[in-house]
Amino acid sequence: MAKLRENPRFCNNEVVGTKKKLENFWFYYKWWVLGGVSLLAVGYGTWQWRWEISRAARKVASVFASRGKGYNEDMRIIGIDPGTGILGFGVVDFSGGKFKMVTAGVIRTPAHTPLDERLEEIFDGLTEIIAETKPDVMSIEKLFFARNVTTAMSVSHARGVAMLTGRKAKLPIAEYTPLQIKQTLTGYGKAEKKQVQEMVRLNLGLKEVPKPDDCADALAAAITHAAMNRV
Repeated sequence: MAKLRENPRFCNNEVVGTKKKLENFWFYYKWWVLGGVSLLAVGYGTWQWRWEISRAARKVASVFASRGKGYNEDMRIIGIDPGTGILGFGVVDFSGGKFKMVTAGVIRTPAHTPLDERLEEIFDGLTEIIAETKPDVMSIEKLFFARNVTTAMSVSHARGVAMLTGRKAKLPIAEYTPLQIKQTLTGYGKAEKKQVQEMVRLNLGLKEVPKPDDCADALAAAITHAAMNRV
């Protein structure tokens, strides 16, 4: 004779207590568990899907960018050495594997004046230079300060304004660390500033190293972009 299976929800018409529910956990909570696992699986899948789509989109964008102005062999680059007091700029043509300096200089802002006024001068000056020279891409040095926080903050303001100016002019913006710039120009990531400046002079076929140093550093950033994005 078949033995009837008792429904674990009830036992002698008594409401099952917590202990009984724990003993029959799967029976009482299986749908909650399955639902929770399903939600986690869907959430994880959605997150992974979003990440993959985002990564694919960036990859496609980089492919199109590589065919755009900023990555052709023939290009005009404006290099920027950011600074609030002195911002260096240098415009370089790269064509047929050779460099030619178009113009270079610095934008100076008066000391002891409000920061917003100094940043406005940088924006206006750089906007004018970009309008006159019509570069294809902006190359700017990344911030790298190990100790001097005050200097880093000051430079970061100018760097942000320079990048905004480039963005407003619809320029692609490339960023390079000091180590990358030194490595590209001299083959040694810890090269001295004078060595980098001499390589700037040689690459541009100049009789003398551009002055001041901010100007030479900006030209170095421009040369680095061309060298690292040759077809």
